[in-house]
Amino acid sequence: MTENLEPRVKKLESDVATISKNLATLTVRSESFATHADVANVRTEMTALRGELKEDIASLRGELKADIVSLRGDLTGQIIASRGELREELQKAINRQTVLLLTVIPATLAAIAAVAAWFR
Repeated sequence: MTENLEPRVKKLESDVATISKNLATLTVRSESFATHADVANVRTEMTALRGELKEDIASLRGELKADIVSLRGDLTGQIIASRGELREELQKAINRQTVLLLTVIPATLAAIAAVAAWFR
């Protein structure tokens, strides 16, 4: 049994050395692990940022609504002004046609009647 003991002890020493190296590596790595407190701080910060974002979005919505109302008012004013201008132009066109119908057509008919009378 003693002859078998020496190789076994050497194997154990080698395994213990490997375990020590691995443990040292894990110890160094574990220094950068996040703790429960770190995770809780991140959650708190995320909650605060979420609240700020909601406030910013609500503010932007209000501004957009105000801009839309302002633009709607401006466009309504422009449409009303354009409608008035269009009415004026149509009224002028109707007046020109009326003058044409009441003066040019009777004058033309009179000229035709005069020419017809001339050839009778």
